[in-house]
Amino acid sequence: MDTIRNYLESLFIGVPRSNEIEKLKADLLANMEDHYHELMGEGKNEQEAIGTVISTFGSIDELLEELDVKKENPSPETESNPASIYLSEAENYWKEYRAASLQVASGVLFTCLSFAGFLFFCSTGYAFMGVSCLIFGIALAVGFFIASGMKITRLNHFLYNRKIPEKVLAEAKEKEEAYQRSFGFSLIAGIGLCIFSLFPLFASILWYMDGSIGASGFFVTVGTGVFLIINGSLVRHSYRQFTQSTYSW
Repeated sequence: MDTIRNYLESLFIGVPRSNEIEKLKADLLANMEDHYHELMGEGKNEQEAIGTVISTFGSIDELLEELDVKKENPSPETESNPASIYLSEAENYWKEYRAASLQVASGVLFTCLSFAGFLFFCSTGYAFMGVSCLIFGIALAVGFFIASGMKITRLNHFLYNRKIPEKVLAEAKEKEEAYQRSFGFSLIAGIGLCIFSLFPLFASILWYMDGSIGASGFFVTVGTGVFLIINGSLVRHSYRQFTQSTYSW
């Protein structure tokens, strides 16, 4: 609970003190504590609950705008000592970023699959099924892109200009090193599938097959390859966000 209180205090650095601000802070703390206890009741561990509460909370800028309150210019001491990122926040960031990475990669995959389905069904005389597959696949992909974009923006926002302690940096380096093997597999397999995706096209030409079937195979194969490359690269990027910065976010 001290982690949540300290985080809330760091958000109000530079905000002029008043009864209205103190009431706002008390209300926010009560809401955050209630959310924390709800998550604990759902079976989450303490670090995961704290990280989820903090990442869900976000920024107080909009609340301050509604109250017509502006932050004071931070002192040199405050600028040189930004609030530190807690390990629980970093753990939650990596978990949420991994989920967002999967959504981005899935969006690309569903886009490719929608074109593959469209070409395949149209070539077999089921044009309605082909169009339905195209519309549904693209709509699903757009939903994934929007959701992942909002999530990544929110995650980066609450970690902006925060100091990275040695403990968090060491954990990030350990996770990045542990992920290297998975990243290498994703990259090699993804590139291999992208190259192999040309085979269905050439096969349909050489064996006088329907070109639509070859094109469908191309989209399925290249979509799977790009899925592996994007997902692996974004997960690795979430760790490098910490390891490539020696001081602050």
